[in-house]
Order: sequence, then structure tokens, then C-alpha cells
Amino acid sequence: GTVIWECGIVLAKYLELNPQLVVKGHGALDLGSGTGIVGLTAAALGAQTLLTDVPPVVPLLLANAEANRVAIEARGGFVSVLPLDWQQSPLQLSDDMLRADLILGADLTYQPSGELLRNLARLLSTLMQPAVGRPHRPRLLLAHKRRHAALDAQVLEELRLSGIGLKQIPLEEHHADYRSESILLYAGTW
Repeated sequence: GTVIWECGIVLAKYLELNPQLVVKGHGALDLGSGTGIVGLTAAALGAQTLLTDVPPVVPLLLANAEANRVAIEARGGFVSVLPLDWQQSPLQLSDDMLRADLILGADLTYQPSGELLRNLARLLSTLMQPAVGRPHRPRLLLAHKRRHAALDAQVLEELRLSGIGLKQIPLEEHHADYRSESILLYAGTW
């Protein structure tokens, strides 16, 4: 959680290039936030953003949120931080998590074994289902780095089996200076 990985940069720059994807005043949920680069970008674009990660990473997220609070609020955004561990059963989800209109994730699956993938698919399926207080289904933006061919295929299959449809965003639509053939961006719906 202490390094800004390529996926986070590519997704943050994609949001910056496509600010219409972030609806001012609406909720955004950043999963596995790490340093918070993706969620902080959404907040700077006007979203009410919730940064989440496992408890040991939360202090770093709180510090980064505080360091950027003035700039974010000047642009009409807001940022908050909560712990979220996908391995918990049952999942401890807040109302803000369940009402998010935009769900963001960068480099969420990187273990060759895919050990967290089933938990991630279960979490995303829960978050993306229709919910009271949310006028429409949320949108999902994921950045995934190609590392292991079997894992890459497993990501798509697990999410499909969980009811999530993913569409790969063409490389030409990524930020011209922040793109890589090894970083895949996906837009998803439930």
C-alpha cells in the first residue's frame, strides 16, 4: 500500500482525461486504494469518494486524504477513508459503499494463485447490484496489469460468473502519456 503502481497511475490519468465519468456530488468507492491515487483523483474531479483498504494501510490513506483535502474540497469533492478486508465473511459494508455510483479498482488481482479473486468477485457483485437510495446501477472501472496469463483469464471468468460484464477500454482511449500494453482498463456493469 505504500507504492503508486502503474495501474493506479493509468486509471487516475484515464479519469483525468474523461472527467465526465465522475459525477460531481455522487459517490465513488475506491477498492484496495493503496496510496489513494485513483480515489483522490475522483475526489478532485468532484466525487464524494470513499477510499478503502486493509486496516494496516488505513493510516497512510488518512494521511494522504488529509494532505489533499483542501484541493479536493476546492473542487467540490470530498474524501473519507474506511477499512475493508474482502477476506472477511460476512463482508462489513457501509451504506456509503453500497450506494456508490462509481466503483474503482487498480491492480486488485496480482497474486499468481488468484487467491483473492473469488472474494473480489463476490464483493463487486454485492456492490453492483441495484440498491435502495441509488437511482441507477453503478459503473465499474478496473485497471489490471497482465502478469500471468492464467490469472488474466481467471479474472474475466470469475467476474462474468458473478454477473459482472466487462468491456475492455481500447488502448487508444487511454491517456497518451500514461498508457501501456501491459495495463488493461475495463468498464463493467452488473
